[in-house]
Amino acid sequence: MSIKIKKIISYFLVIILILLLAQQLLILKTNIEKNFQLKSTNQSVLNELLLLKIKYSKKAKKTHSSDSQNDKQEFDYFLNEIQSYNLKLINYQKNKSELALNLTGDFTSILYFLTDLEKNFSSLKLKRLKLQKNSNKLVLFLKIKRLKRVDLNEK
Repeated sequence: MSIKIKKIISYFLVIILILLLAQQLLILKTNIEKNFQLKSTNQSVLNELLLLKIKYSKKAKKTHSSDSQNDKQEFDYFLNEIQSYNLKLINYQKNKSELALNLTGDFTSILYFLTDLEKNFSSLKLKRLKLQKNSNKLVLFLKIKRLKRVDLNEK
């Protein structure tokens, strides 16, 4: 009787091993299919990115020619904003990536000007801000840096 039980147990173990092997093969097959789908999806995403890069590089070439005009428009906008907030421009310095302004005015005008600047210009970064009290007025020294424009042609 013990020999029959040993044979039955050994057959049972062999069947369990075969079932486990079949299960592992099915898992391997599904993982291979998922991997193939991910690779094809990644390739399609890369193709779309390449098309976007080509599209925006053409657009970037067009915008580089109008950068100086955009700079002038930005500076004109700043002058209009300064006047609309009852601020007086003492002096300014401007180069390709920075604009330094010395303004005078009352506290609320300066505060509203700064909040408007923060809301409307995401392409600008406040590099330096300095306030000084001058009799009844405040003097504001403001240095603004333009963030780099994205050039998709560069790697």
